[in-house]
Amino acid sequence: MSALTRYAKSAQILPMAWLTQSEFPAKGLVKNAFQVAISELPEASTYEDNVVRSALQTIVDGVDPRGGSFKAQAMHAAGQLHDRVTALALALDAPTAHDQKRR
Repeated sequence: MSALTRYAKSAQILPMAWLTQSEFPAKGLVKNAFQVAISELPEASTYEDNVVRSALQTIVDGVDPRGGSFKAQAMHAAGQLHDRVTALALALDAPTAHDQKRR
């Protein structure tokens, strides 16, 4: 399974609409969802992978009160995951050197 597919499956567990609804889900439910999302991630192989995994793990382990509310930090961590999915998807469409020569 590709890294993009694994990240997408992880992001599907943490939909932004769920975290940004007017009634924020229960903290235990959110922590559990983040733990499941982490289990879907591929092994970290880049700095960006480590940043995303660390952000998600912080929600599971308990947020730093200096970083804002649990809700804000959970949304931020999920946003980092969704940004990573987008970056991986766009990287697949990036022209290669071979494509450049053909133009």
